[in-house]
Amino acid sequence: MKKISILSIMLALFMGNSLALAVGSYNANARKPVSTSKIKLPATEDQGRVSLEQILKKRGKKVSSTTKNLTFFEVSQLLWAGYGYNNTDSKTRTVTSQDDAYSLSIYLATNNNIYRYLPVENAVEKIAESDIRKKLADAAKKDANIYKSTFNIIVTGSLKRAGCKIPRNANQYMLIEAGRVCQNIELQAISMGLAVKSTLNFDSKKVRALLKLDGSSDPIAVITINKTISKNAYNFEEIKTDKKSAQPSTQLPKRVVIIIPDRRVIEKEYSNIISTLRLVGVSVDVACSTLNEVRGDRGNIIRPNMLIRDIRSSDYDGIVLIGGTTGKKQYKDESLVARIVRDFYNDGDIVGALGRTPELLAMAGIVRNIRVTSDLSQRRELKRAGAIWIDSPIEVSDKIITAKGYVSGGGISSGDGLSGVNRFAGDYVIVLQGKDVPERDYDKDRRHSLRNHLRTESFN
Repeated sequence: MKKISILSIMLALFMGNSLALAVGSYNANARKPVSTSKIKLPATEDQGRVSLEQILKKRGKKVSSTTKNLTFFEVSQLLWAGYGYNNTDSKTRTVTSQDDAYSLSIYLATNNNIYRYLPVENAVEKIAESDIRKKLADAAKKDANIYKSTFNIIVTGSLKRAGCKIPRNANQYMLIEAGRVCQNIELQAISMGLAVKSTLNFDSKKVRALLKLDGSSDPIAVITINKTISKNAYNFEEIKTDKKSAQPSTQLPKRVVIIIPDRRVIEKEYSNIISTLRLVGVSVDVACSTLNEVRGDRGNIIRPNMLIRDIRSSDYDGIVLIGGTTGKKQYKDESLVARIVRDFYNDGDIVGALGRTPELLAMAGIVRNIRVTSDLSQRRELKRAGAIWIDSPIEVSDKIITAKGYVSGGGISSGDGLSGVNRFAGDYVIVLQGKDVPERDYDKDRRHSLRNHLRTESFN
Protein backbone atom coordinates (compact mmCIF):
# COMPACT_ATOMS: atom_id res chain seq x y z
CA MET A 1 0.00 0.00 0.00
CA LYS A 2 2.86 2.34 0.86
CA LYS A 3 4.83 1.69 -2.31
CA ILE A 4 4.55 4.49 -4.79
CA SER A 5 4.44 3.63 -8.45
CA ILE A 6 6.42 6.03 -10.61
CA LEU A 7 5.55 4.35 -13.90
CA SER A 8 3.22 7.09 -15.14
CA ILE A 9 5.71 9.90 -14.61
CA MET A 10 8.61 7.86 -16.02
CA LEU A 11 6.65 7.10 -19.19
CA ALA A 12 5.74 10.76 -19.58
CA LEU A 13 9.33 11.78 -19.13
CA PHE A 14 10.53 9.36 -21.79
CA MET A 15 8.05 10.68 -24.37
CA GLY A 16 10.17 13.68 -25.24
CA ASN A 17 13.86 14.31 -25.67
CA SER A 18 13.83 16.68 -22.74
CA LEU A 19 11.24 18.50 -20.63
CA ALA A 20 11.44 21.07 -17.87
CA LEU A 21 10.37 21.27 -14.20
CA ALA A 22 9.75 24.85 -13.15
CA VAL A 23 8.53 26.28 -9.83
CA GLY A 24 8.01 30.06 -9.57
CA SER A 25 6.08 33.23 -10.34
CA TYR A 26 7.43 36.48 -11.84
CA ASN A 27 6.94 40.19 -12.44
CA ALA A 28 7.43 41.28 -16.04
CA ASN A 29 10.87 42.80 -16.36
CA ALA A 30 13.85 42.13 -18.54
CA ARG A 31 16.24 39.49 -17.32
CA LYS A 32 19.53 40.73 -15.96
CA PRO A 33 22.32 38.88 -14.18
CA VAL A 34 22.80 39.65 -10.51
CA SER A 35 25.46 39.03 -7.94
CA THR A 36 24.91 35.68 -6.22
CA SER A 37 22.92 35.93 -2.99
CA LYS A 38 21.80 32.98 -0.91
CA ILE A 39 18.59 32.67 1.07
CA LYS A 40 18.47 30.04 3.79
CA LEU A 41 15.12 28.27 3.78
CA PRO A 42 13.24 27.42 6.99
CA ALA A 43 13.43 23.97 8.55
CA THR A 44 11.12 21.36 7.07
CA GLU A 45 8.59 19.15 8.80
CA ASP A 46 8.96 15.36 8.80
CA GLN A 47 5.43 14.46 9.83
CA GLY A 48 2.44 15.12 7.62
CA ARG A 49 -1.17 15.56 8.63
CA VAL A 50 -2.66 13.15 6.07
CA SER A 51 -1.83 9.59 5.06
CA LEU A 52 -0.13 8.54 1.84
CA GLU A 53 -3.24 6.58 0.85
CA GLN A 54 -5.40 9.72 1.04
CA ILE A 55 -2.90 11.64 -1.09
CA LEU A 56 -2.83 8.93 -3.76
CA LYS A 57 -6.63 8.86 -3.92
CA LYS A 58 -6.71 12.63 -4.54
CA ARG A 59 -4.15 12.67 -7.38
CA GLY A 60 -5.60 14.23 -10.48
CA LYS A 61 -8.46 15.95 -8.64
CA LYS A 62 -9.22 19.39 -10.07
CA VAL A 63 -9.24 22.12 -7.42
CA SER A 64 -9.76 25.87 -7.68
CA SER A 65 -6.57 27.87 -7.20
CA THR A 66 -5.55 31.45 -6.50
CA THR A 67 -2.60 33.64 -7.48
CA LYS A 68 -1.40 34.12 -3.91
CA ASN A 69 2.33 33.63 -3.30
CA LEU A 70 3.66 30.54 -1.57
CA THR A 71 5.35 30.98 1.80
CA PHE A 72 9.01 30.37 2.56
CA PHE A 73 8.02 27.25 4.47
CA GLU A 74 6.00 25.84 1.56
CA VAL A 75 8.88 26.46 -0.85
CA SER A 76 11.31 24.80 1.55
CA GLN A 77 9.07 21.76 2.07
CA LEU A 78 8.50 21.25 -1.66
CA LEU A 79 12.17 21.55 -2.60
CA TRP A 80 13.27 19.29 0.24
CA ALA A 81 10.72 16.64 -0.76
CA GLY A 82 11.93 16.79 -4.34
CA TYR A 83 15.71 16.70 -3.94
CA GLY A 84 16.74 17.49 -0.37
CA TYR A 85 18.89 15.66 2.13
CA ASN A 86 17.28 13.56 4.85
CA ASN A 87 19.21 15.46 7.54
CA THR A 88 22.29 17.63 7.87
CA ASP A 89 24.54 14.69 8.83
CA SER A 90 23.21 12.29 6.19
CA LYS A 91 24.48 11.61 2.71
CA THR A 92 21.12 10.19 1.66
CA ARG A 93 18.43 12.21 -0.08
CA THR A 94 14.69 12.01 -0.50
CA VAL A 95 15.28 10.30 -3.88
CA THR A 96 17.83 7.72 -4.95
CA SER A 97 20.15 8.12 -7.92
CA GLN A 98 21.89 5.42 -9.95
CA ASP A 99 25.57 5.24 -8.94
CA ASP A 100 24.87 8.18 -6.59
CA ALA A 101 25.33 10.45 -9.59
CA TYR A 102 22.59 12.96 -8.63
CA SER A 103 22.60 14.47 -12.07
CA LEU A 104 19.80 17.01 -11.63
CA SER A 105 19.63 20.72 -10.84
CA ILE A 106 16.43 22.47 -9.76
CA TYR A 107 15.60 26.07 -10.63
CA LEU A 108 12.84 28.31 -9.28
CA ALA A 109 10.97 31.11 -10.98
CA THR A 110 9.37 33.69 -8.70
CA ASN A 111 7.61 36.95 -9.45
CA ASN A 112 10.94 38.78 -9.42
CA ASN A 113 13.84 36.37 -9.68
CA ILE A 114 15.26 33.08 -10.88
CA TYR A 115 16.84 30.89 -8.20
CA ARG A 116 18.82 27.67 -8.07
CA TYR A 117 18.18 25.19 -5.26
CA LEU A 118 21.16 24.22 -3.05
CA PRO A 119 20.20 20.86 -1.47
CA VAL A 120 23.19 20.59 0.86
CA GLU A 121 22.39 23.91 2.54
CA ASN A 122 18.60 23.75 2.04
CA ALA A 123 18.90 27.20 0.51
CA VAL A 124 18.37 28.97 -2.79
CA GLU A 125 20.70 31.33 -4.59
CA LYS A 126 19.53 34.12 -6.86
CA ILE A 127 21.00 33.83 -10.35
CA ALA A 128 18.95 36.42 -12.25
CA GLU A 129 16.21 39.02 -11.92
CA SER A 130 13.49 38.24 -14.41
CA ASP A 131 9.88 37.28 -14.99
CA ILE A 132 10.01 34.45 -17.51
CA ARG A 133 6.49 33.06 -17.02
CA LYS A 134 5.13 34.34 -20.34
CA LYS A 135 8.12 33.11 -22.33
CA LEU A 136 8.08 29.82 -20.45
CA ALA A 137 4.36 29.46 -21.20
CA ASP A 138 5.02 30.22 -24.88
CA ALA A 139 7.69 27.53 -24.93
CA ALA A 140 5.12 25.11 -23.49
CA LYS A 141 2.60 25.61 -26.33
CA LYS A 142 1.15 28.72 -24.63
CA ASP A 143 0.20 26.85 -21.46
CA ALA A 144 -1.83 29.38 -19.45
CA ASN A 145 -1.23 27.48 -16.20
CA ILE A 146 2.46 28.39 -16.30
CA TYR A 147 1.82 32.08 -16.96
CA LYS A 148 -0.81 32.36 -14.21
CA SER A 149 1.01 30.18 -11.68
CA THR A 150 2.41 31.76 -8.54
CA PHE A 151 5.16 29.16 -8.44
CA ASN A 152 7.03 27.15 -11.07
CA ILE A 153 9.97 24.72 -10.37
CA ILE A 154 12.50 23.99 -13.17
CA VAL A 155 14.45 20.71 -13.04
CA THR A 156 17.33 20.16 -15.43
CA GLY A 157 19.64 17.19 -15.88
CA SER A 158 23.19 16.48 -16.97
CA LEU A 159 23.81 13.40 -19.13
CA LYS A 160 27.50 13.65 -18.34
CA ARG A 161 26.88 13.28 -14.61
CA ALA A 162 24.16 10.66 -15.05
CA GLY A 163 26.47 8.45 -17.12
CA CYS A 164 29.54 8.87 -14.96
CA LYS A 165 30.00 5.06 -14.79
CA ILE A 166 27.92 3.69 -17.68
CA PRO A 167 27.61 6.43 -20.33
CA ARG A 168 25.38 4.40 -22.65
CA ASN A 169 22.62 4.34 -19.99
CA ALA A 170 22.93 8.03 -19.05
CA ASN A 171 19.63 9.16 -20.57
CA GLN A 172 17.68 6.36 -18.89
CA TYR A 173 19.23 7.02 -15.48
CA MET A 174 18.67 10.78 -15.69
CA LEU A 175 15.00 10.51 -16.65
CA ILE A 176 14.22 7.92 -13.98
CA GLU A 177 15.81 10.16 -11.35
CA ALA A 178 13.78 13.12 -12.63
CA GLY A 179 10.61 11.02 -12.44
CA ARG A 180 11.27 10.36 -8.78
CA VAL A 181 11.75 14.06 -8.11
CA CYS A 182 8.51 14.96 -9.91
CA GLN A 183 6.64 12.28 -8.01
CA ASN A 184 7.85 13.53 -4.64
CA ILE A 185 7.03 17.15 -5.38
CA GLU A 186 3.54 16.34 -6.63
CA LEU A 187 2.72 14.18 -3.60
CA GLN A 188 4.11 16.78 -1.21
CA ALA A 189 2.13 19.57 -2.89
CA ILE A 190 -1.13 17.63 -2.63
CA SER A 191 -0.46 16.77 1.03
CA MET A 192 -0.07 20.51 1.72
CA GLY A 193 -3.37 21.29 -0.02
CA LEU A 194 -1.73 22.95 -3.03
CA ALA A 195 -2.84 22.73 -6.65
CA VAL A 196 -0.20 21.04 -8.80
CA LYS A 197 0.10 20.29 -12.52
CA SER A 198 2.98 18.90 -14.55
CA THR A 199 3.65 20.21 -18.05
CA LEU A 200 5.75 17.97 -20.29
CA ASN A 201 5.15 19.26 -23.80
CA PHE A 202 7.42 22.24 -24.53
CA ASP A 203 10.33 23.42 -26.66
CA SER A 204 13.43 22.37 -24.73
CA LYS A 205 15.70 24.71 -26.72
CA LYS A 206 13.64 27.74 -25.68
CA VAL A 207 13.60 26.69 -22.03
CA ARG A 208 17.35 26.06 -22.11
CA ALA A 209 17.84 29.58 -23.48
CA LEU A 210 15.59 31.11 -20.80
CA LEU A 211 17.66 29.51 -18.04
CA LYS A 212 20.94 30.07 -19.92
CA LEU A 213 21.96 26.47 -19.38
CA ASP A 214 25.31 25.26 -20.66
CA GLY A 215 25.59 22.61 -23.36
CA SER A 216 25.79 19.72 -20.87
CA SER A 217 22.40 20.40 -19.24
CA ASP A 218 18.87 19.81 -20.51
CA PRO A 219 15.47 20.86 -19.08
CA ILE A 220 13.33 17.86 -18.16
CA ALA A 221 9.83 18.92 -16.89
CA VAL A 222 7.69 21.93 -15.78
CA ILE A 223 5.52 21.75 -12.63
CA THR A 224 3.17 24.59 -11.76
CA ILE A 225 2.04 24.95 -8.15
CA ASN A 226 -0.64 27.27 -6.75
CA LYS A 227 -2.48 27.85 -3.53
CA THR A 228 -6.04 26.57 -3.43
CA ILE A 229 -9.05 28.75 -2.60
CA SER A 230 -10.22 26.42 0.18
CA LYS A 231 -8.10 25.48 3.20
CA ASN A 232 -9.01 21.81 2.67
CA ALA A 233 -9.65 21.65 -1.06
CA TYR A 234 -8.95 17.89 -1.16
CA ASN A 235 -11.28 17.12 1.79
CA PHE A 236 -8.54 15.34 3.71
CA GLU A 237 -9.14 13.86 7.13
CA GLU A 238 -6.24 14.60 9.47
CA ILE A 239 -4.56 11.60 11.09
CA LYS A 240 -5.66 11.05 14.69
CA THR A 241 -2.82 10.07 16.98
CA ASP A 242 -5.18 8.75 19.67
CA LYS A 243 -7.17 5.94 18.06
CA LYS A 244 -9.41 5.57 21.14
CA SER A 245 -10.62 9.15 20.89
CA ALA A 246 -13.34 10.28 18.53
CA GLN A 247 -12.12 13.88 18.82
CA PRO A 248 -9.72 15.37 16.30
CA SER A 249 -6.09 15.28 17.43
CA THR A 250 -4.77 18.47 19.01
CA GLN A 251 -1.15 17.34 18.80
CA LEU A 252 1.30 19.80 17.36
CA PRO A 253 2.99 20.54 14.96
CA LYS A 254 1.18 23.74 14.21
CA ARG A 255 2.28 26.79 12.23
CA VAL A 256 2.50 30.33 13.62
CA VAL A 257 3.76 33.58 12.09
CA ILE A 258 5.29 36.31 14.26
CA ILE A 259 5.22 39.92 12.99
CA ILE A 260 8.00 42.22 14.18
CA PRO A 261 8.81 45.91 13.51
CA ASP A 262 11.79 46.82 11.35
CA ARG A 263 13.88 48.14 14.28
CA ARG A 264 14.18 48.10 18.07
CA VAL A 265 12.30 44.80 18.50
CA ILE A 266 11.69 44.01 22.18
CA GLU A 267 14.01 41.03 22.44
CA LYS A 268 12.67 39.73 25.75
CA GLU A 269 9.25 39.21 24.18
CA TYR A 270 10.60 37.84 20.91
CA SER A 271 13.06 35.33 22.38
CA ASN A 272 10.63 34.09 25.03
CA ILE A 273 7.82 33.44 22.58
CA ILE A 274 9.75 32.00 19.64
CA SER A 275 11.82 29.66 21.84
CA THR A 276 8.72 28.33 23.61
CA LEU A 277 6.84 27.73 20.37
CA ARG A 278 9.75 25.93 18.75
CA LEU A 279 10.42 23.91 21.88
CA VAL A 280 7.03 22.21 21.54
CA GLY A 281 7.44 21.66 17.82
CA VAL A 282 5.55 24.64 16.39
CA SER A 283 6.81 25.76 12.99
CA VAL A 284 7.45 29.53 13.18
CA ASP A 285 7.92 32.14 10.44
CA VAL A 286 9.12 35.65 11.28
CA ALA A 287 7.63 38.41 9.11
CA CYS A 288 8.74 42.01 8.75
CA SER A 289 8.45 44.87 6.28
CA THR A 290 12.01 44.03 5.18
CA LEU A 291 14.10 40.89 4.69
CA ASN A 292 17.20 42.71 5.92
CA GLU A 293 18.63 42.05 9.35
CA VAL A 294 16.66 43.74 12.13
CA ARG A 295 18.31 44.94 15.34
CA GLY A 296 16.62 44.38 18.68
CA ASP A 297 16.45 46.76 21.63
CA ARG A 298 19.49 45.04 23.16
CA GLY A 299 21.54 45.16 19.99
CA ASN A 300 21.08 41.57 18.86
CA ILE A 301 20.28 40.68 15.24
CA ILE A 302 16.97 39.12 14.16
CA ARG A 303 16.60 37.74 10.63
CA PRO A 304 13.02 37.72 9.28
CA ASN A 305 12.33 35.05 6.67
CA MET A 306 9.28 36.56 4.97
CA LEU A 307 7.60 39.87 4.19
CA ILE A 308 4.44 40.93 6.01
CA ARG A 309 2.65 41.44 2.69
CA ASP A 310 3.13 37.73 1.86
CA ILE A 311 1.33 36.44 4.97
CA ARG A 312 -1.78 34.37 4.21
CA SER A 313 -3.99 33.26 7.09
CA SER A 314 -4.73 29.98 5.30
CA ASP A 315 -1.10 28.94 5.83
CA TYR A 316 -1.10 29.24 9.62
CA ASP A 317 -2.86 28.28 12.83
CA GLY A 318 -2.02 31.53 14.62
CA ILE A 319 -0.37 34.94 14.55
CA VAL A 320 1.60 36.91 17.18
CA LEU A 321 2.30 40.66 17.12
CA ILE A 322 5.52 41.76 18.83
CA GLY A 323 6.34 45.45 19.08
CA GLY A 324 9.36 47.65 19.54
CA THR A 325 10.54 50.58 21.65
CA THR A 326 10.31 53.13 18.84
CA GLY A 327 7.12 54.91 19.87
CA LYS A 328 3.39 54.55 19.35
CA LYS A 329 3.53 53.36 15.74
CA GLN A 330 4.84 49.80 15.69
CA TYR A 331 4.82 48.88 11.98
CA LYS A 332 5.34 50.81 8.77
CA ASP A 333 1.99 49.75 7.29
CA GLU A 334 -0.30 49.23 10.26
CA SER A 335 -3.43 49.10 8.10
CA LEU A 336 -1.95 46.08 6.30
CA VAL A 337 -1.16 44.36 9.61
CA ALA A 338 -4.69 45.08 10.85
CA ARG A 339 -6.19 43.53 7.73
CA ILE A 340 -4.04 40.41 8.14
CA VAL A 341 -5.06 40.12 11.80
CA ARG A 342 -8.72 40.37 10.79
CA ASP A 343 -8.24 37.57 8.25
CA PHE A 344 -6.73 35.32 10.94
CA TYR A 345 -9.58 36.08 13.33
CA ASN A 346 -12.24 35.44 10.69
CA ASP A 347 -10.59 32.11 9.86
CA GLY A 348 -10.83 31.04 13.51
CA ASP A 349 -7.06 31.19 14.09
CA ILE A 350 -5.38 32.31 17.31
CA VAL A 351 -4.44 36.00 17.53
CA GLY A 352 -1.86 37.17 20.07
CA ALA A 353 -0.55 40.66 20.80
CA LEU A 354 1.71 42.15 23.46
CA GLY A 355 2.46 45.60 24.89
CA ARG A 356 1.56 48.32 22.42
CA THR A 357 0.46 46.02 19.59
CA PRO A 358 -3.08 45.20 20.87
CA GLU A 359 -4.15 48.53 19.37
CA LEU A 360 -3.80 46.79 15.99
CA LEU A 361 -6.57 44.43 17.13
CA ALA A 362 -8.77 47.48 17.66
CA MET A 363 -7.90 48.70 14.17
CA ALA A 364 -8.88 45.26 12.87
CA GLY A 365 -12.30 45.61 14.51
CA ILE A 366 -12.17 42.30 16.41
CA VAL A 367 -12.20 43.36 20.09
CA ARG A 368 -15.80 44.42 20.74
CA ASN A 369 -16.94 42.81 24.02
CA ILE A 370 -13.59 40.97 24.18
CA ARG A 371 -11.46 41.09 27.34
CA VAL A 372 -8.02 42.48 26.55
CA THR A 373 -5.03 43.99 28.27
CA SER A 374 -2.13 46.03 26.94
CA ASP A 375 0.34 48.76 27.69
CA LEU A 376 -1.51 51.52 29.53
CA SER A 377 -1.10 53.87 26.56
CA GLN A 378 -3.39 51.62 24.49
CA ARG A 379 -6.29 51.57 26.94
CA ARG A 380 -8.29 54.44 25.47
CA GLU A 381 -8.14 53.19 21.87
CA LEU A 382 -9.11 49.67 22.88
CA LYS A 383 -12.08 50.87 24.94
CA ARG A 384 -13.16 53.12 22.08
CA ALA A 385 -13.22 50.00 19.86
CA GLY A 386 -15.57 48.30 22.33
CA ALA A 387 -13.02 46.15 24.15
CA ILE A 388 -13.25 45.27 27.84
CA TRP A 389 -9.84 46.54 28.94
CA ILE A 390 -8.51 44.77 32.05
CA ASP A 391 -5.54 45.93 34.12
CA SER A 392 -3.93 42.47 34.34
CA PRO A 393 -0.71 40.86 33.06
CA ILE A 394 -2.49 38.70 30.47
CA GLU A 395 -5.99 38.13 29.13
CA VAL A 396 -7.25 35.09 27.22
CA SER A 397 -10.65 35.60 25.59
CA ASP A 398 -11.59 32.74 23.29
CA LYS A 399 -8.82 32.80 20.65
CA ILE A 400 -7.54 36.32 21.35
CA ILE A 401 -4.59 36.50 23.74
CA THR A 402 -3.19 39.85 24.89
CA ALA A 403 -0.50 40.66 27.43
CA LYS A 404 1.23 43.67 28.90
CA GLY A 405 4.58 44.19 27.27
CA TYR A 406 7.97 43.84 28.88
CA VAL A 407 8.59 47.60 28.54
CA SER A 408 6.14 50.15 29.92
CA GLY A 409 5.22 53.45 28.29
CA GLY A 410 8.15 55.13 30.01
CA GLY A 411 10.64 52.63 28.62
CA ILE A 412 11.09 50.89 31.97
CA SER A 413 10.66 47.15 32.49
CA SER A 414 7.57 46.43 34.60
CA GLY A 415 6.98 43.44 36.84
CA ASP A 416 3.42 43.13 35.56
CA GLY A 417 4.70 43.24 31.99
CA LEU A 418 7.31 40.58 32.64
CA SER A 419 4.67 38.36 34.22
CA GLY A 420 2.46 38.83 31.18
CA VAL A 421 5.24 37.98 28.73
CA ASN A 422 6.21 34.84 30.66
CA ARG A 423 2.60 33.63 30.81
CA PHE A 424 1.81 34.62 27.22
CA ALA A 425 3.95 31.96 25.53
CA GLY A 426 2.64 29.15 27.72
CA ASP A 427 -0.99 30.19 27.38
CA TYR A 428 -0.61 30.60 23.64
CA VAL A 429 0.58 27.00 23.32
CA ILE A 430 -2.33 25.79 25.48
CA VAL A 431 -4.89 27.53 23.27
CA LEU A 432 -3.04 26.33 20.15
CA GLN A 433 -3.58 22.78 21.38
CA GLY A 434 -7.30 23.41 21.78
CA LYS A 435 -7.24 23.31 25.58
CA ASP A 436 -8.68 25.69 28.16
CA VAL A 437 -6.35 28.05 30.01
CA PRO A 438 -6.65 27.65 33.81
CA GLU A 439 -8.10 30.59 35.75
CA ARG A 440 -5.70 33.09 37.26
CA ASP A 441 -5.73 34.91 40.61
CA TYR A 442 -7.07 38.06 38.97
CA ASP A 443 -10.28 36.45 37.67
CA LYS A 444 -12.33 38.16 40.41
CA ASP A 445 -11.24 41.60 39.20
CA ARG A 446 -11.90 40.49 35.63
CA ARG A 447 -15.52 39.57 36.41
CA HIS A 448 -16.01 42.88 38.23
CA SER A 449 -14.70 44.82 35.22
CA LEU A 450 -16.94 42.78 32.93
CA ARG A 451 -20.06 43.68 34.96
CA ASN A 452 -19.18 47.39 34.84
CA HIS A 453 -18.59 47.23 31.11
CA LEU A 454 -21.90 45.51 30.35
CA ARG A 455 -23.78 48.16 32.35
CA THR A 456 -22.61 50.89 30.01
CA GLU A 457 -22.12 49.05 26.67
CA SER A 458 -25.03 49.60 24.25
CA PHE A 459 -26.74 46.55 22.74
CA ASN A 460 -26.25 46.25 18.95
